[in-house]
Amino acid sequence: MTLLYPYDKTVFPRGLVGPRIQWNGGGANDLYYVHVVAETFEFEGWKAVPPPSRYDFPLLPNDVWLKLTASTDGDVKFDIQRYDGNKAYLAKTQTWTIAPADLAGTVYYWEVNNGNIVRLPVGASNPENFIKKDGNTQCLACHSVSRDGSRIAAAAQGGWSPWTTINSATGDILHYSATASGFQAISPNGSHTSGVSRTAPARSSSPPSTATPCSPSSAPRAPTRPPRLVG
Repeated sequence: MTLLYPYDKTVFPRGLVGPRIQWNGGGANDLYYVHVVAETFEFEGWKAVPPPSRYDFPLLPNDVWLKLTASTDGDVKFDIQRYDGNKAYLAKTQTWTIAPADLAGTVYYWEVNNGNIVRLPVGASNPENFIKKDGNTQCLACHSVSRDGSRIAAAAQGGWSPWTTINSATGDILHYSATASGFQAISPNGSHTSGVSRTAPARSSSPPSTATPCSPSSAPRAPTRPPRLVG
């Protein structure tokens, strides 16, 4: 049995949902003993967990992770022990740290299979589709978020990758470059972006490609030009 997640020595802030414990090496009929102990908190649980081996801390009758993080700061010892019906194995052990503060903000990430950028407010269980896509921004990929969180600069459409800027509060598309580019950097307040601009590929008179907007083959690469700032 090998623990995959979370990692040993992880620091958890308050205000998050509990981690999903993940491991390899279990059997279909295995029973697991889960033990978490801190100076002011202790939890014991037993559960049959077939592969793929995943364990979430119980929410009912009490939210175990919420009670742990609300009552503890500092070190927490975690143990999980496997019993296969005939033999009990040595427990796998980790030490975590609970930080004495809530995590605030929003996580933005790329949904690769959907060609989309979504946001996950801290503590939420599901991401939000918030960008108001138009015909030029159906596929969004690599992106940067300004330090103040007000703007996003993102590559669009795959292949030649023109870039776009997005109002992160409303999801409105503010600018579309219509020129090929590399990765973009964005200023702390979102007022400027910087990146390598490339000549947009010429459009041929041949029949349209069957490639999807996110496919690298949907347009050829173009020569680079020096970086420039865009206000």
